[in-house]
Amino acid sequence: MRGARGFTLLEVVVCLAVVSIMLGLALPQIRTLWDSAAEKEAARNVLAALRLARSQAITHNLEYQVAFDLDSRSFWLERGNLSKDSTEWNFVKELGAFSSGLGMATKKECNHTVGDGDFTTADNSIQFNPNGTCGSSGSANSRYICVQDETGGTAYRTGVPSSITGRAIIIDY
Repeated sequence: MRGARGFTLLEVVVCLAVVSIMLGLALPQIRTLWDSAAEKEAARNVLAALRLARSQAITHNLEYQVAFDLDSRSFWLERGNLSKDSTEWNFVKELGAFSSGLGMATKKECNHTVGDGDFTTADNSIQFNPNGTCGSSGSANSRYICVQDETGGTAYRTGVPSSITGRAIIIDY
């Protein structure tokens, strides 16, 4: 068997050792990318919810708002009963929730993280008018929702910087 070609057992073991070391070094970076993707997905979901609310307000000539609960880290769409200064808000549909490990905060500085303790009521709402402008209501009185990582650091801030235009954006924090 002099002419047989192949790898020796030693060569295979050395290759496996090198691949294992490289994978071990790359694993923390892969985890960071995975976490970053979850944060970005949450910010994009909030952005889509805000754009939906604005679109519905314009289409139906009624106030719409996205309500946020900091305790459950969830958000839903509500419809007002009037085109201005609504006195009743009716649940329309659930829009989403942040995945476990992500935190939700409000205010421009992203420093309001504590809800009212009730998992069924909104702690903050971003409201849209039939003319496309944006107002806000709720205890936090903010047009921003922040996505925070496990350590409480803010990764993304989604909201409406100008109430006149009502245009929702994502800001990479």
